[in-house]
Amino acid sequence: MMTTDTRLKMSTRLVATAPHGAGNTSVQNVKNTANPAQIRVTGVAKGAGMIHPNMATMIAVITTDAALEPHELDSILRVAVEQSFHRISIDGDTSTNDSVFAFATAQRGVAADHAELQRAFCEVARDLARMIVCDGEGFTRAFEVRVRGAACAADALDVARTAATSLLVRCAITGGDPNWGRLLAAAGRSGAEVDPERVSLRVGDVVLFQDGQPSDTKKEIAAAEFAKSNVIIEFNLDLGDHEDFFISSGMTQEYVKLNSEYST
Repeated sequence: MMTTDTRLKMSTRLVATAPHGAGNTSVQNVKNTANPAQIRVTGVAKGAGMIHPNMATMIAVITTDAALEPHELDSILRVAVEQSFHRISIDGDTSTNDSVFAFATAQRGVAADHAELQRAFCEVARDLARMIVCDGEGFTRAFEVRVRGAACAADALDVARTAATSLLVRCAITGGDPNWGRLLAAAGRSGAEVDPERVSLRVGDVVLFQDGQPSDTKKEIAAAEFAKSNVIIEFNLDLGDHEDFFISSGMTQEYVKLNSEYST
């Protein structure tokens, strides 16, 4: 399951239940268990290029030993995919050759709490999605755009996705350049409701823009945040209660080199 991938992508969660399915449940990030009252959710994936929502040249398989009806498994998988593989992009390209599969073997005789099983699927899927981004062709650093305070759910996603997939933003990420102008421009052209007098923008804990103007943060302080291996960018639109996120990676010379020389 590897083409230009450089590493294995695998994640596991255990949904622990009380005996006979009674009592509380919890999700554990551990690898092995012999406890028959624990349900395993394990996923593997491949993908390093042509990665973008709906989806890409990627394959992911998520399995569980829980007892689930097909419609239950389908519902759980769709939620997990929407919150993971549909929130990442490496190069903006998609493909006809993408699939995410889910299998339930029903080998464990206990019933799992639906919410906890859903959370385990989401965590495994997010792990795999992030691993794909961090193994992207020509990868140097990842970045996550978080948006809160949007007027509606669609606006939150539109701002996050537009900023994270902007070539100019991605080049700034590669260069470690705290270019708040490129980020605000992406938000402004996203189609979402954005008020420049109300929006605030930060990277990590460093404020870049607020109250309608750039902050007085020294450029070298902001640049240090942009030089991290994982850059966290946060918009607060201050227009509502909706939030979302999107994860991408910098655009690098190595990516261009690889794909200008690579042929199938």
